[in-house]
Amino acid sequence: MHTLLVDHQGVTLAHEAGALCVRDGGGVLQRVPLTQLARVIVENDALLSVQLVRQLAAAGIPLVIARGRSRASAALLAPVAGDARRRLRQTRAWLDADLRLDFARQVVRLRLRSQIRNLRGWAGEAPALRYPLLRAARALRRLHPRIHDAPALPTLRGLEGVAGRVYFSAMRLLLAPALGFDGRRRRPSPDPVNAALSLGFTMLHGRALEAAHRAGLDACIGALHEPAHGRASLACDLMEAERAAVERLVVQLFRSRALEAHHFGRTGQACLLGKEGRGPLFGQLEPVLRRADGRLARRIARLLAQLPELPA
Repeated sequence: MHTLLVDHQGVTLAHEAGALCVRDGGGVLQRVPLTQLARVIVENDALLSVQLVRQLAAAGIPLVIARGRSRASAALLAPVAGDARRRLRQTRAWLDADLRLDFARQVVRLRLRSQIRNLRGWAGEAPALRYPLLRAARALRRLHPRIHDAPALPTLRGLEGVAGRVYFSAMRLLLAPALGFDGRRRRPSPDPVNAALSLGFTMLHGRALEAAHRAGLDACIGALHEPAHGRASLACDLMEAERAAVERLVVQLFRSRALEAHHFGRTGQACLLGKEGRGPLFGQLEPVLRRADGRLARRIARLLAQLPELPA
C-alpha cells in the first residue's frame, strides 16, 4: 500500500477496471490498482472523474486536494470509526480544564523530547557544531520542570515558543547561510528551508487528520491548539512530536545538497519548491510519514485510554 502523489499539471484522473489512471494528452502516464493505494494526494490542477471519487470513497481510500499555491484544500476521508460516544468522551475531557491541560502538557513534553533528540543527533554528525548544539539541548532540558508545572495553557504555549526559538536558532547553524534560514517562518515561507518544512508539515498534518478521523475522534477539538474556525486542532496536537522527523529530513537533504536553492522559485514574497526538487523531497518524505503513521496510531490509542467514561 502506498501514497500516490499527482503533481502533473492539467492531467485527468479516472477509474478504469479497478485502477486509478492518470492521463494527459499523450495517453496514460500511470495506472495503479486501487488495492495498492493507501491514499491519493493531488498537488496541481487536475480533472477528477466522479466515478473515481465514488470508488475511492467505497474503498475507504483518502483523497487529499493539497493547497498548492493557495491556502484552500479539501479531503475525502475514510468512513468514521467508532460511534458518537467516543466524540462525546473527547468533548467531555476537553471541557475539563485539568484534563485538557494535562494532555496539552503531554503534547509539549513530546515535542521537547523530539527536539532534544534531534539536537543531540546533529551534534554527533557535525563535530564542529557540537558545543552550541548540545548547549541548546541542555537549555531545552531545563524547560522540562516548568512544562510539568505549567499552571495554564497560555503559560504552556509560551514555554513551547521559547523552546522553538532555541531549537531553530541551533538548527540554523547546520545550514548554509546562503539559504537565508534564520528561524521558522510561514505564510508565506520566505526561504527554501522554510518552504521545504512547510510542505513536509502539510503532508504530516494530513496523516494526523486521517488518523484522528479513522479513530472516530473530532479532529477539530484540540488541547494545546485552541479550537478555531477551519483548523483541525487535534491533528495539530497529534503531529507536534512528529515534526522533528520532518525537520531532520529537511536538514539532511540540504546538507547533502539533494536540495539546493536553485530547486526553489519565488512568487511575490513566497518561496516555492520547483518541480526539480519535488523528487528528492517527496521521495524521502513518504518513508518518514509511514513511520509516523504507526506512532500516531499508538498516540491515539493512549489518548483513548485516558478519556473519561460517560455517566451511565
